[in-house]
Amino acid sequence: MLFKDNKKIPDYASFTGTIEYAAIKPTLRMIENDHLVKLLGNELYSSLNSALALITDETSLSPDNQLLLHQCRMVIGPYLCYYYTPKAEIGLSASGARRSETETEKTAFQYQITNFREVNLREAEKASEQLLQFLDENQSSYSQWVNSKAFAAYKSLFIASASEFDENYKTASPYRNYWAMRWKMFDVEELHIRIKLGDPLFDSLKTKLLANTLSTKETKLLKFVKKAIAYYTIAFALPDLSVRLDDDGLTVVGITRSSNDKDRRQDATENKFSNIVNNAQAAGSEWLVKSMDYLKANATDFPLYQPIIIPPEAQTPGNEGLKAAFGLY
Repeated sequence: MLFKDNKKIPDYASFTGTIEYAAIKPTLRMIENDHLVKLLGNELYSSLNSALALITDETSLSPDNQLLLHQCRMVIGPYLCYYYTPKAEIGLSASGARRSETETEKTAFQYQITNFREVNLREAEKASEQLLQFLDENQSSYSQWVNSKAFAAYKSLFIASASEFDENYKTASPYRNYWAMRWKMFDVEELHIRIKLGDPLFDSLKTKLLANTLSTKETKLLKFVKKAIAYYTIAFALPDLSVRLDDDGLTVVGITRSSNDKDRRQDATENKFSNIVNNAQAAGSEWLVKSMDYLKANATDFPLYQPIIIPPEAQTPGNEGLKAAFGLY
C-alpha cells in the first residue's frame, strides 16, 4: 500500500487530529484497488508498491518513483475523506453501532457532511486527471504504463480525458460525467463516426493521434469530429444516466429530494430532458456534417477517405428535403 502508516496522510487528506491507521487501512486498500490500479495499470502499480515496501526512507526511492508516489497520494487523500467519512460517523463494536459526540466536538449536520464529501470527491477526480496527465507527459519514464492495458484503454477514444471532453461540452461535473459516459462514447465512435469516415481513415486517425503525428488538417478534422462525438454522447448517454438497474429492478430518480440537498435542485421535467437530448443530437449531426464537408473540400489531403455510397434501393423514399429544428424552452 502507498501509505505505510498515518504520518503522511494529513499532507494529502483533510483530517484533523489523529486517526488510527488500522481503522483506515481497509478503505485505503479499496481506493488503491478500485482507482489507482485502473489508472496506473497493474504492472506500474505493483512496481511502485513493491519498491515502497522494500525501503524505510522514501527519499531512497528513485526520483521517478518519488514523483509518481506524490501524484498517487494526491488521488488517495481526497478519496479517503470521501469514502471514510460515513464510516467515521459511527463506531462499530460488539455492543453495536454508536455515535460519538462530546461537549466540545459536535457531530456535523448532514448537509455539512454532504458538502465535505462532495468537495473531496471533486478533488479526487481532478487529481486522477492530473495523474493521467503527469503520466502522459512523462511516458519515457514509465514504460510499464505505456505498455499496459490501462494505457490502451485510456488512449482508445478520440476524446481521451475529462478535461478534453469539457472543452467540447460544458457540464458542472466534467470528470464524473466523462467517466460515467465513456462507455457510450465508444458506441458513438463505432456506430456513428466510423461509418462516416470509413475504416481506413478512422483507424489512421486513431493511430496518428496516439503517436502524436497528426497533420494540421487532420487535427482540424478531428476538432470537428470530437465536437460531434461529445454532443452525440450526451444525447445517447443521458437516458441511461437517469435510471438505475440493481436488485430492486429498474428505477428512476425520484421527483422529490431530501431537505439536506444543499442546492435544493429539482429533477428535469420530461419536456426539458427531451429538449436537451434532442438539441445535443441535432448539434452532433451538424458537427458531423461539418466534418464531412471539410473532408470533401480537402479530399486530396485525405486519400484514405472512402465515402460510403448508399445504393438507391437501400435509400428511404419520401424524406428528401425534410429538415428538423429543436428548441430549448
